[in-house]
Amino acid sequence: MTNDADAAVASKPEFNLAGVMKSPDLVLDDLLEMPRYIFASNKNRTELEAILKGWSKIEDEFSRKADGNIKKAFALMLLKEEDEAHELLKASKSIPEAYYVLAILHRRRGEFEEMTEVTADGIERFPEFKRLELLYAEAHISTRDLANAREAMDDLPEEVEGTAEHAYLEGLMAELEGDYELTVSKYDAAILRNPKHVRALFRLAYLCDRRGEDERAIELYERIRVVLPCHIGAMMNLGTLYEDALRWDEALECFESITAQDPNNERARMFKNDVLASRESIVYEEDERKKDRHEQILKIPVTDFELSVRSRNCLNKMGIRSLGDLIKRSEQELLAYKNFGETSLNEIREMLASKGLSLGQPLGQAKEGAGEDAQSELLSRSIDTLQLSVRARKCMDRLGIRTLKQLIQKSETELLGERNFGQTSLDEVNKQLKPLGLILASSK
Repeated sequence: MTNDADAAVASKPEFNLAGVMKSPDLVLDDLLEMPRYIFASNKNRTELEAILKGWSKIEDEFSRKADGNIKKAFALMLLKEEDEAHELLKASKSIPEAYYVLAILHRRRGEFEEMTEVTADGIERFPEFKRLELLYAEAHISTRDLANAREAMDDLPEEVEGTAEHAYLEGLMAELEGDYELTVSKYDAAILRNPKHVRALFRLAYLCDRRGEDERAIELYERIRVVLPCHIGAMMNLGTLYEDALRWDEALECFESITAQDPNNERARMFKNDVLASRESIVYEEDERKKDRHEQILKIPVTDFELSVRSRNCLNKMGIRSLGDLIKRSEQELLAYKNFGETSLNEIREMLASKGLSLGQPLGQAKEGAGEDAQSELLSRSIDTLQLSVRARKCMDRLGIRTLKQLIQKSETELLGERNFGQTSLDEVNKQLKPLGLILASSK
């Protein structure tokens, strides 16, 4: 049994918005399917707006005016025209579906006292409409009225006891009563019965977040991320967790998904700007640290290295005291000096390469990727430094790939054998590796 708009995630392959809105019949489950479709693209949202603009030509087709009002009210609710939706629903209480949608509207607005009143009135007037009873129990839980909430839960019809929604409400009850272990088990049960039960996923993620179980919280929030419409609270929390983990690009994606659905969300825009500023600051600080390390390397005396007597004497006579002095010279200059031959040149090359340097290199520029230290540092980088899509990144997680070294040890065939990793993802990975001078095993 479908219980509310959140359960609409278990959707049909196709959705005919015009058919649902213009049909003279009111099917509540079809309405609850709408959020998934509307928030899938701006085009779908525009389609709904166009239907509402021409509503005066449609509403006369309904045998019961209340049916048309409920459809229009539900659409307005999705488009955040909640006051107009509220008035339409209040005027349509001749059928039970009006009470149901009105209860959902009150829940969206955090008006739980009003939700309690609406569901109680609806149950009294339409006792055969059992769908209201779950919302009635939830309303009491949300107002922290545990006595009435427990009574309402006990009065629920038997057919709902094995549903995801029932397990979720039991989890809410346990959470209010402070029983953490029972809370987690009930939310887990709800998610097991409906893997896309957004509110159960969110409550469990929030609890893990509060207890410092960041990895588990991120995993749960990411499961919400793929469900439409965008759950603003989940994306806000996930973005914050990503930001704390210095996963800047993923944090930005979360906050941008919020502003795409709600352009006027000031909090999301503020958080997005914070991430941009933090990322720039970290990049600047890292650049400064690299610059400092490079400058320290250039100050190393050449006498610290085990050079042949001939090479050491030549460098001394040329006035070369440090690595910084040395890289100013070209190979031709060194070879032109008396007694300095190819053997000495190769010796100098190896010495500089060990520090990521080369002859004739500008003083302020570290030789990217050169030398064992530089290569080791490069390969130890997290794959989070690559600009990968969510799909490609999740495939990396499933394969246990955490560093660039682990990634380039994989062949193209191995990656393509992973579920949901196709040619597009492979091209994406190769494109990211190319500027770093790295290639996958199969390309060698």
